Amino acid sequence: MARVIIIGGGIGGLTTAIAFTRHGWDVSLHEAAPALRPIGQGIWVPINAMRVLARLDLAQQVSEAGWPLQSIELRTDSGMLLSSLNVAESAARHGHSIISIRRSGLVTILSDALQPGVLHLDSQLTHFTEEGSQVRAHFSDGSEEAADLLVGA
Repeated sequence: MARVIIIGGGIGGLTTAIAFTRHGWDVSLHEAAPALRPIGQGIWVPINAMRVLARLDLAQQVSEAGWPLQSIELRTDSGMLLSSLNVAESAARHGHSIISIRRSGLVTILSDALQPGVLHLDSQLTHFTEEGSQVRAHFSDGSEEAADLLVGA
């Protein structure tokens, strides 16, 4: 079985870990922080990202945890309309809407979708070495792991 080490437990790292796992890879995800903290406020998950989440069977959960946008307006500080987007039309065309969601909610959905033992918290990469067709990741606690692929997220 192919093995991947992913460095970084943010939205990108979590999503990457889920995708590799669903494609049969042995996955090890390392996050330097001691916990996945609810950093930030609301974010928008655009239609293209929702399509990726749909392939991972997570789009419905994200939609239910967030708020589908119907329209978006860009205005000046004085209120003059610069542009507008009818999101409902795009959603009908592409099958997904833009979802407004708390970052912490999205991180929870993604981390809950990981298989047990994949996520390693308080695990800081110090360096890596290449050994033939493998890569070895070295961590601040003295541990190390070998894999076929190392992904920085």
